[in-house]
Amino acid sequence: MTSGNGARRPGMDPRNGAEVSATTSIDQDHGNPLSPRADVEVARLRVRLRRMAAAAGRPVRTAADERAHADRRRSGELARMGRVGA
Repeated sequence: MTSGNGARRPGMDPRNGAEVSATTSIDQDHGNPLSPRADVEVARLRVRLRRMAAAAGRPVRTAADERAHADRRRSGELARMGRVGA
């Protein structure tokens, strides 16, 4: 039998109070990325971000848009470094 806080102590298995590895403890604390619960949380976050972007009048970028933006920024930084001679 575990105490009421037994399930929340890091390094303890919430089912039986046995010690578990740090990796397992971290996975339990932050959710397994493959779990349906994590998928629901990600979907809710995306909806929230879309609403915030719409309220601010900003477009929502896709992952491809983000990658293209990062590539443009990196190429600009490299060009500036080339001009400066760093």
